[in-house]
Amino acid sequence: MDFNEYLFLLMKDTQSVNRSILLGNIYRSPSSTQVNDYELCDLLDLIQQKFPIPKWIVGDFNFANISWYDADGCWVIARCTGLTQIENKFISTLKKNFLIQHVSEPTRQRGLDVPHTLDLILSSDNCLSEIEHLSPLGMSDHSVLMFRYEWAIYIRKQISVRRRS
Repeated sequence: MDFNEYLFLLMKDTQSVNRSILLGNIYRSPSSTQVNDYELCDLLDLIQQKFPIPKWIVGDFNFANISWYDADGCWVIARCTGLTQIENKFISTLKKNFLIQHVSEPTRQRGLDVPHTLDLILSSDNCLSEIEHLSPLGMSDHSVLMFRYEWAIYIRKQISVRRRS
């Protein structure tokens, strides 16, 4: 696999594999080649196969033609009309791997350009809430996304009791 603009972190609960989570960040260049785009989809497939645990992936995916909208207050859906083959493949890959896309408002705007939702938050569950679009950092034209992710961790404590004689 040659797609290499990503970073993943596996957070493990040593007591239970069911309480591990995979965190990821992906960058797809706006001038990405078709081969690179297919490798991105292959990467998402591989992640689902190798890590059947909760996951969330954030990043600048740069699919400017995909329009995302809030369908019912819980899910964000893509409008699939007029998309390229790779844009449809990307959406299909998200669906196939049960990844939910949460960002419905534009994340990039420069001057009079049409705003686009380029930065996405993907997760394997719907435990994400309260997405806020904050001002860009420095000279960036991308919003900073802040969100809340609810994930329970169970801590088991062993207590020793000694009797005094």
